[in-house]
Amino acid sequence: MEFENLNSYASEDPVGFLNEYSEKVIFDEVQRVPALFSYIQTRVDASRQMGQFILSDSQNFHLLNSITQTLAGRVALFKLLPLDFEELKSEALLGSSYLRAMLHGFYPAIFDREIGPVIFYANYVQTYIERDVTELLNIRD
Repeated sequence: MEFENLNSYASEDPVGFLNEYSEKVIFDEVQRVPALFSYIQTRVDASRQMGQFILSDSQNFHLLNSITQTLAGRVALFKLLPLDFEELKSEALLGSSYLRAMLHGFYPAIFDREIGPVIFYANYVQTYIERDVTELLNIRD
């Protein structure tokens, strides 16, 4: 059976998917394949291996909903925060003043990909509104 992408592979054949990607794997945007969680739970319970899977999501409320239903007590939750002043300073990214830093922003993509803060934050807000909020509230049309 051919699969167009990994999401459809994971949805249509979760056992085969987890046989192929079974340990020390990072699943990003894993909330898009909710059927996978019960299979991950079974694997985690059987192996008792810590750190077997890293599940990430750009918006942790999507991921938390799935985790609380199937993986409660089997996970450690970590939040990746924006850069802080010390991190910016240590990499010579702080700029000429704290005010400039506050206006410029603290997200790694602004510095790593050299995205202008106006563009970055406009896209960031648009992503929240058009993708995440509409999914959360099940808004259509």
